[in-house]
Amino acid sequence: MKIKTGLLSAGLFAAIAVHAQVIIEDDFSAYPAGDIYGQGDWVASVNDAFVVDANSEMTMSADNSSLLLSGLNAVSLIPGDTVKITIDHRYSMRGGETPNYTLWSCGLQNTNAVGEGSSLISWIAYNGWENGRVTYFPDFENWWMSGEPSVWADCVDDLGADPKPNVGPVADPDTDNLQMIYEITKSDVTNEFRLEMTFINAASNVNESAYEVVSNVDIWNASDLYFHLSCMEPVANDCEVMIDRIKIEKTAPFKAPTGLTAIWPGSSVELSWDHMPGAAEYDVFRSETSGSFGAPIARVAEDSYTDSTAVAGTTYYYAVQAVYYNGNSANSDEVSPLKIYAGETVADIGFTAAEGYTDGDLAGQQGWESLTGSGSNAFNVITVSDVADSASSYSNYDTDNGNAVYFDRLIRNNEDDALEGYLDVMITAGSPAPGDSEFSNQSIMTFGLTASTTEKHHIWGHAAQALFNLTARGGGELIIVFDSPLLDNDNNRLAKLDADDLGWDPKNGGSRTTDPIRISFKLRKTRDENVYQAYASLSNLVSGASSINHSQIRIPYSTDLKADLYTAEYSYFTMGIHPQALDERSTTNGPVHTVFDSVNLIHTTNNLPVPAGPVITSVVSADRSIILSWDDVLDSSGYDIFMMTGGEEYTVAENVSKVPLGTVSLEDSPRWNGVTNTYIVRALFDADVDPLFMDSMPTSAVPQSLVEIVDMDGSRNDLIDSTSSTFYLSQVGAVTNAGADITYLDRRELTPMIAHGEVSGGVTYNGYTLYGLTQMPGTNGIASRYFIENAGSVGQRYYLSGGWNDSAPRQLAYIKIDDMDWEDAIPSGIDATSQLLTIYLGLVSYSDGNGGYLYPAIRNGSQWYVSDTGVRFGEGGSGAKDIRVSDVMAETWNELHPQVDVLMTAGSTLADNSILTDINAIGWFADKASYMCLSKFEVNVTGNTLPYEFWADDNGLSGADAAENADPDGDGVINKKEFAYGGDPNDAADRGALPVLNTAGTSHLGMEGFIYTYVKSRDPANDLAYELVTTDDLVNGTWTTNNHTVMGVENVDYQWQAVTNFVPTTEPKTFIKLDL
Repeated sequence: MKIKTGLLSAGLFAAIAVHAQVIIEDDFSAYPAGDIYGQGDWVASVNDAFVVDANSEMTMSADNSSLLLSGLNAVSLIPGDTVKITIDHRYSMRGGETPNYTLWSCGLQNTNAVGEGSSLISWIAYNGWENGRVTYFPDFENWWMSGEPSVWADCVDDLGADPKPNVGPVADPDTDNLQMIYEITKSDVTNEFRLEMTFINAASNVNESAYEVVSNVDIWNASDLYFHLSCMEPVANDCEVMIDRIKIEKTAPFKAPTGLTAIWPGSSVELSWDHMPGAAEYDVFRSETSGSFGAPIARVAEDSYTDSTAVAGTTYYYAVQAVYYNGNSANSDEVSPLKIYAGETVADIGFTAAEGYTDGDLAGQQGWESLTGSGSNAFNVITVSDVADSASSYSNYDTDNGNAVYFDRLIRNNEDDALEGYLDVMITAGSPAPGDSEFSNQSIMTFGLTASTTEKHHIWGHAAQALFNLTARGGGELIIVFDSPLLDNDNNRLAKLDADDLGWDPKNGGSRTTDPIRISFKLRKTRDENVYQAYASLSNLVSGASSINHSQIRIPYSTDLKADLYTAEYSYFTMGIHPQALDERSTTNGPVHTVFDSVNLIHTTNNLPVPAGPVITSVVSADRSIILSWDDVLDSSGYDIFMMTGGEEYTVAENVSKVPLGTVSLEDSPRWNGVTNTYIVRALFDADVDPLFMDSMPTSAVPQSLVEIVDMDGSRNDLIDSTSSTFYLSQVGAVTNAGADITYLDRRELTPMIAHGEVSGGVTYNGYTLYGLTQMPGTNGIASRYFIENAGSVGQRYYLSGGWNDSAPRQLAYIKIDDMDWEDAIPSGIDATSQLLTIYLGLVSYSDGNGGYLYPAIRNGSQWYVSDTGVRFGEGGSGAKDIRVSDVMAETWNELHPQVDVLMTAGSTLADNSILTDINAIGWFADKASYMCLSKFEVNVTGNTLPYEFWADDNGLSGADAAENADPDGDGVINKKEFAYGGDPNDAADRGALPVLNTAGTSHLGMEGFIYTYVKSRDPANDLAYELVTTDDLVNGTWTTNNHTVMGVENVDYQWQAVTNFVPTTEPKTFIKLDL
């Protein structure tokens, strides 16, 4: 009974009174001016790093320094407890173009010694993008990763400063007084913490938060934790960080559950909420009256609950309380469950009075709501015409964010689900002045699915929205593309109708309004992770004209990645007016309005994949290998690869992984040089799909004899001799040009960018000597990041970063022919007309959104050229991407004329590749490299690596271990025999298929004898001879090849064949051996 009474009380009011234990509250105005080190319990890593200044603020004065609150100020936490750190602070920033840099951090550590032990800290960094901004990250471990939780504050809009105005001197380097609240909560989940960062500027009415859940074993197990603060690199970047007050307090758990959702997809109501650190259990409440709850209907340990007792047709309200060690929390926000539409009509709307519509704003009527972040009053309902249109809401038009609504019905979002239907519309062109209408390639209207109701429409690259874009072309055409702000082309056009087909002629005095046009569409959630598939068509409801019959090329469907939408349990239909629809940027551009006559939406299920065969897009011949690439097949589950040669078929690989919407590659090695192989790639599909697989067209290729003359691979961690430290490239000699618009570092001749064996900060560079020219727009140095670093699982990488797009660095970097790897004499140049020359560049962790490219580059004589094919730094987000020139002669090359005081850019196209006979340097050209991380650089040229040398290198043998008579694994079989019999020189348990003598005896051709079997390599280029010899006398006898008969030769697999021999016993004694 006590429990029930307690729970009832908890349901009526907050059972926990919040009491905070203040650890320290230091207002630095109470401190004397000077070094904080030694005052109170403050301990610093160096003297005069943290100083109370004349303004009675603590100023950070030394980069890479730390401050610790020591002594009796330690805090101990049990699950659910929170340490709340409040820091009042401000900045004073230098003006002009500034690089990205880190500012400061704070948090908890587990030792009472400054800068030691494990820590759990925030991270605050400056980014020079646009106005400049400061970003507050709750977790320092992931501050550099794209998409990590953070709060970013624009210098002008949020901080109250303007350090880098477009023209003139620094307008306002000083920010308002700011506040950061950092809350570290120990979870009941072992080793977990919830880190929440809040940024506040009362002057600009900004209050934003972000949180992340992290794991830290040492901090979770620590009995005492100490506050520490670090100054990173603001001083070197002329930024002052000033702290007015630090308050640290500890609170017991009290927070009510957040994120409560309730859906009613079937016969049961499904509840879920955010995990609350420290909550061992949760009490679930239900009522038929809003705001009035009695006893809980359940107590659960999970973060979810299914109410199977809910009665259909009844309106329910739910709330949840967290059960902490010190009592129950207050109620969560109250929710009422929403129906999820699945396999049924979602909407069939005619905007009529009979449906309950009234004249005025569509938002707020019959389930339509404004999409937060866009302008209001997107469409007005006009019941006399039974339409919703944008013309009558013109005065509310938002030219920055557009105007959009969503239909407040939850649409199920499972694999193979689709939303399909149609929008019946008429498009009307206005005029900015008397006369004919004028518009020029203006997006008009966007529509589709969204998982977010709080963000404006983004027709490109938004992870929570999948939107179609209806655009009016300058000639009066209407086109539809998916998830793209671009004009239509043969690769993205879903639908198109010409002006005649639309029934209007607004630019030539004809009708300014189209006939009624039906936009039919379908959006399907595919089986490929994060991928949606979009179909669309246009048809004239009067004339019957259809985009399906249009003469211009259109694609059957379009796809794109939508990670946040894909993981959402449900979505909403949304439609809106694009900012360009009423775009009057000039006196000639007029508005283009949309009038909706009806909206029909149907959710369908079981939209099974339509299998297709892979299309092989690239076949690269390399030394003893073939590299195949193909476009990933939508909805496939993986791939099998087969190879045919000489009438034999082999399975090269099975269940090769997908790369959704990407390119899949596979290297087939070793294969014999000079021998034609034919490949088929088979796409595999799930068991419920018919057919289960589809094959590509056969593709043939011939491996080529090549030698590798450049082999830079950061994944081996051999660029520098440290796996933890960073090698900083020297920027000594950087010069600003006379026009003060370019800073450059010219290292093309005597002094290289970086030399083999060079030492920086105690770290030695072991890679190739690189030369080059690096340019940075402006006067603020070459780059903010210009080094070789260790980057965890991706290994080591060459890092160049600074600015964004047009303000980012340009760099031509290269290896001279003298510094490449040559077995024999170094040539003066490579003749690409007579030798196959290949180039490969591999990027890791590039930045999404940047418009720059990376191109292979070659110098022929004294003239530089860059490949016409580049890889964009900012497509697809972080990951790995590469570019390969499989034959320099077959590539298109553009001239590059490097000059120190003119930003490098590619020029005219080389008309005749036959001049490429003297290539003496090879490298890359990075155009607008705001974030380039290069991991691999490989160059191959026609040559001949002997089979044994290839085998030794392929097995990682070097030095004395690579000798033919060496035995590196100590198994008693020398390398030459391991090579001959298929052994592994690094594995003593794998000695290969050694010759076998069957001593049981047999008869052959009327003679008695023994069977002797050995394997031999099938490689036609192998210079190893296998010779079976016998003798009857080990001392005086002669070894002969005449005393045996080959009974048969059988192919074991692609690499090996078995040779079976009969050795007669016509002599009293016979000795047998196999010579190599």
